Amino acid sequence: MKYRKLRITWSVAWGVLCLLLVALWVRSSQHLDEVAVPTAAIKFIKASSVRGQLGCFTGRWNPVFAFRNVLKLESFDAKSGYAATVTFESAWYFYCAGIQDWEVRVPHWFVALVAATIAATPWIGLSWRFSLRTLLIAMALAAVGLGWAVYANRN
Repeated sequence: MKYRKLRITWSVAWGVLCLLLVALWVRSSQHLDEVAVPTAAIKFIKASSVRGQLGCFTGRWNPVFAFRNVLKLESFDAKSGYAATVTFESAWYFYCAGIQDWEVRVPHWFVALVAATIAATPWIGLSWRFSLRTLLIAMALAAVGLGWAVYANRN
């Protein structure tokens, strides 16, 4: 087996990330956790975990709460007023208001599943050679998936 130690390291790192995401998922039912990183004088990127969802968004600081060059970590109890009022209508959400302001929300289970899949991929004996038939099937499945996403977004 070539690169066995690298495969083990890769799988352990992604497996640990998957377990941490599951722990964050369990914690999100009782807490709202946020981390904010400033990117400019009045801009920020914020990641949050609440009610079984991970969110990432950018925006502008409120001048009252503005800070400079500081990583900001916050955690609120679900019984407090702020965390109790945070509700989402859908688990899958994407919003874009221009190039710099956007928001994405996905369920915790999806991100944990992606991490577990990435952890397992080095151990699957896949050959990277494929036929034209396989390529056409994959393209058809991708087209069906994109069509479903557009249909779900419009309704």
